[in-house]
Amino acid sequence: MISNYVYMYCCEDISLIENYDKAISDNTQSWRCHHRLEIQDDGKIIYTAKQLQDMGLYYNRPASELIFLTLSEHNSLHAKYVPIDRRIRVSNKLKERQPHPQSEETRKKLSELNKGKKLSKECKLKISNKLKGRKYSKEELEHHKASWTDEKRKEVSIRFKGKPKSEEVRKLMSESSIKRSTDVYKLNMSISVKNSEKYKQAMAKRKGEKCWNNGVITVRSKEQPEGFIPGRLKKN
Repeated sequence: MISNYVYMYCCEDISLIENYDKAISDNTQSWRCHHRLEIQDDGKIIYTAKQLQDMGLYYNRPASELIFLTLSEHNSLHAKYVPIDRRIRVSNKLKERQPHPQSEETRKKLSELNKGKKLSKECKLKISNKLKGRKYSKEELEHHKASWTDEKRKEVSIRFKGKPKSEEVRKLMSESSIKRSTDVYKLNMSISVKNSEKYKQAMAKRKGEKCWNNGVITVRSKEQPEGFIPGRLKKN
């Protein structure tokens, strides 16, 4: 699918523009007409759109100066050249923008619109690679924790109760459960936990503590609590 704006940009037969055959036969995505004199394939800018307009080189141009690109390719090419100061201004403006909560009606429409949609393996892989190594800020973690109220937990529990699982899902759950029960998995988890910064901080706080018991319970403390004797209780 091509944009009708192409007739404003080209003074010749638009079929002479490069990639015309691909654009006219593609019914799955939009194609845009790109000025070769504006931004090259490597992202190097020659003239801005305003400069081309001022020079009279923006409209009614020969087909040799134009090329058809998909909408995503066109946006990506223009995104290659964005001045740093403009990026900073846009970033600061977005940070200052107050969040606009979606209404229940909008949420419902979006839910209905996305029902039944399945992501391709390629798309899932891209999302996975993008999220790998991501670290959430303290504010994000606190917000996520606060959002899981008892009421929400109950709603989620009710929603998934009695929901049948496919054989593929059951198989994956079974394999995951078997993996967690192996000694190698437990050893790797133990090593991972002991090497974590949180574990090291906890151990540093407990440095110098001893075990004390009163015949009923065992506690750890640097000083001997009243009514306690040194040592820990034996496990039955």
